Amino acid sequence: MTKFVVSNIELIKKDYVVEAYTKEAAQEKAHLQPPRTKVSLDEVTHSVTPINEYEYQKDWVQEASGRADALGTSALELEPVKDYYDQ
Repeated sequence: MTKFVVSNIELIKKDYVVEAYTKEAAQEKAHLQPPRTKVSLDEVTHSVTPINEYEYQKDWVQEASGRADALGTSALELEPVKDYYDQ
């Protein structure tokens, strides 16, 4: 069975209530506070990419298993393993 990475894009509507003198100031202040309402409007599939077992183990299993946390670093801070073609 083949493994696939399915990437989706979600469109989210957020409503903020702010006090300001100008439209620009209101936009700046809006992002300094949490939204009052948050509604998911749509989710669209962006891409479907097949991956091989090596990519799965390197990119997905390590992050999901928490092996990076056991080393005292997050999964995003780990250096990627170089494969044959990177040399």
